[in-house]
Amino acid sequence: MRKRSKNLLAALAFCLAVFLLACALSAVLNTKSETMMAFYAEPKESIDVLFVGSSHCMAAFSPAAIWQQEGFTSYNLYSLSQPMWTSYHYIKEALKTQSPKVVVLDAFGMSYGNTYITPENLDSVSDDYSLLIKPSLNRLELAMAMSRSQVHARPFYRYLPLLRYHGRWKSLTREDFTWYFEDHYSTNKGYAPLFETEAFAPPVPLADPPESEVYPPAMEYLHKTIELSRQEGFALVVAWAPYIPEDAEWDVFRQVEDLCAAEGVPVLNYITDVDCGFSYETDLAEHAHVNLFGSEKVSAHIGAWLAENYELEDRRGQEEYAYWEQAAATDQWDLEKMMLRLSPTPAEYFSRLQDDRLVAFVVSRGNLSAGQTEAMEEGFSAVGLDPGVLQPGGGEMLAVLDGGEPVEMETGRDLSYTYTEEGLEAQLQSGGHALLSLNGEEVQLDHEGVLVAVWDRAEGELVQSVAFRPDEGFHTRTD
Repeated sequence: MRKRSKNLLAALAFCLAVFLLACALSAVLNTKSETMMAFYAEPKESIDVLFVGSSHCMAAFSPAAIWQQEGFTSYNLYSLSQPMWTSYHYIKEALKTQSPKVVVLDAFGMSYGNTYITPENLDSVSDDYSLLIKPSLNRLELAMAMSRSQVHARPFYRYLPLLRYHGRWKSLTREDFTWYFEDHYSTNKGYAPLFETEAFAPPVPLADPPESEVYPPAMEYLHKTIELSRQEGFALVVAWAPYIPEDAEWDVFRQVEDLCAAEGVPVLNYITDVDCGFSYETDLAEHAHVNLFGSEKVSAHIGAWLAENYELEDRRGQEEYAYWEQAAATDQWDLEKMMLRLSPTPAEYFSRLQDDRLVAFVVSRGNLSAGQTEAMEEGFSAVGLDPGVLQPGGGEMLAVLDGGEPVEMETGRDLSYTYTEEGLEAQLQSGGHALLSLNGEEVQLDHEGVLVAVWDRAEGELVQSVAFRPDEGFHTRTD
């Protein structure tokens, strides 16, 4: 009997060791998601509003902008091409650590089979980006939902990390082994702005749209999400961020809106029904996603709408939410620096340098009068630079702008200058080989034109290096 007990204990110990080893290998092999891990890093019971959905959701709703405007907390829990069954299980995962008062559900997943992405592509992307939650019964249920719901699904056991990602062993990095021991707290709260711009005509709803069949599992999981909201006590809002829909989607919108009306679920359709000042000429990155400008408008509207319709506390100034103040400020500062790339004119670009946290170095090279100089003259005027170098025979220029104000400016030929401050030494040189050196590292700006490098003294890093070229009207800037 004693020997049998020892054998049983040995077998149980072996099984436990195999299980623990399998869990460890799964964690190493599994693909890594900064967004999901950053959500786990949020303090418990600290999120007031949860945005859940696809990359449409990721690009449209900015928690930092909403915090600065309204003062309540939110998080953008997205995955690429997220279908409705993934949204449902992501909400269930979030409810383990948070009790949001409102969940805003991105309804793009309801267009499965009727939109610009084929089901095959949606399934492929979902396979890679849906299973990013921690190992749990909920994760197993999501794998089973994917297996049952996708048009081209694998058997559910194929979604287990050891089988799904076994081929990753060839490309493992140190980060794969340390990932779960690192702090993944993020100031952007799942939001990822897009900075491109592509113009489109506004979509016009079809007067008599073709009838579309909403994919049955998508409708099933919308029903399940509505029921989950009632069971868990959070308010559910269904939303579409702006994009250019396919003809078949107009009837999908109608069916979803009819269902939500019958169930008492508010709908915000930013494609056509909600006026937030959105412009399809300037506010889309491409046909499917809003850019930063569009996000600012959508976030401002939905933040105000949520604050008006739900009891969401303004937490600004509360000591326990001071980290939100800091996170929002950091996120806003990052966006302001990125906005330099989006400035359409030299005047706007140079105006954005008027911040004490920035020091900019300007070098001119070549014949600047070869292009239309009016645009660059406006830019120089914005910060007090000498426009004489833009005239024929005007020579070259070196300048240092501190917070948008020139603290050093030289004009002539073959100039050289060294600028120093705490934590920074910059060497500037014009002439045939124009360059900058920042703390010993060369920033090569060997283009004819007005060359600019911007340093963030708050973070101690190069923001960007750009060139305004006379042969392209001083509008094109290249790193």
